[in-house]
Amino acid sequence: MPEIDGTTTNILTISRFSLEIDQVSWGFFKTVSGISTETDVIETMVTNNKGMRIIQKVDGQHKVGEITCTRVYTGDDYFYAWRQQVIEGKMKEARRNGSIVAYNSMDTAVVKWDFINAWPSSWKVSDLDAKTNDAMEETITITHEGITQEKV
Repeated sequence: MPEIDGTTTNILTISRFSLEIDQVSWGFFKTVSGISTETDVIETMVTNNKGMRIIQKVDGQHKVGEITCTRVYTGDDYFYAWRQQVIEGKMKEARRNGSIVAYNSMDTAVVKWDFINAWPSSWKVSDLDAKTNDAMEETITITHEGITQEKV
């Protein structure tokens, strides 16, 4: 196991993810993407103390990624109903707090990402094709205003 400053780190093997909205599980997902933060980089031309012109890089606007979750379509209407709140202009009701929880192969939660003030900016089901045996899928994109990570 790698060690950083005396702290042992484990390589996490994740087998599934759950989405919790307002501390209630809304299901398990096969893929989750967009758990991220980034900062814009602003480049400015400055003159250093030796009179040389250099490019100085400073931090700009901080941003969080949009979370996209995909699962086998179960027929429940949680995500569709949540998305409908946005479509109907009920943004106050649509904004919720939630978490993505990652589980290992022994079904133990290992890491959790909490997000705030979230609302669904997109909801879709997979293309319908009677010539395939693939399960229909449902995808939701969650826009939010901040994310934190904690080990469980």
